[in-house]
Amino acid sequence: MNPESLPLRDIHLPEAVGWWPLAPGWWLLVGIVLGIAGAIVWRATRLPSRRRRLALQNLNRSYVAWREHQNSPRLLTELSALLRQHAIAEFGRQGVAGLSGQAWIDQLNAGLDTAPFSDSISALLLQAAYRPTQEALSEAQVQDLLAACRQRLASPAR
Repeated sequence: MNPESLPLRDIHLPEAVGWWPLAPGWWLLVGIVLGIAGAIVWRATRLPSRRRRLALQNLNRSYVAWREHQNSPRLLTELSALLRQHAIAEFGRQGVAGLSGQAWIDQLNAGLDTAPFSDSISALLLQAAYRPTQEALSEAQVQDLLAACRQRLASPAR
């Protein structure tokens, strides 16, 4: 038999597999990646507001304790520590932890529309650690101090 006389056709390969529609495994992978990205964005936007809310709650607890005991040195120490912790969380340890004196007050006033830590309030905060037997604070002084602290703690970092 003559091979040229046979009615044979050439081999036809199947068409290449397209990339669309995606296989179910790829859809699962896309869903997982989008879920992780969404969780990261949600946490990144929620964490600073949660930190501010907790700081304001601690501020209110300190005020309630002061109203009960009238312990001014303790109040000033707690507020100073709260402001320091908040600043470290917002701006980073390297930029804030070593600040003291007027540099610390400037950092507290930084990024705010007004400068709530005026001379009298800043003097209270700066001298609190060095005057443990400080005279009692008046209600007006405490309210001014708390208003300044609330303004600092409630404002987002800029």
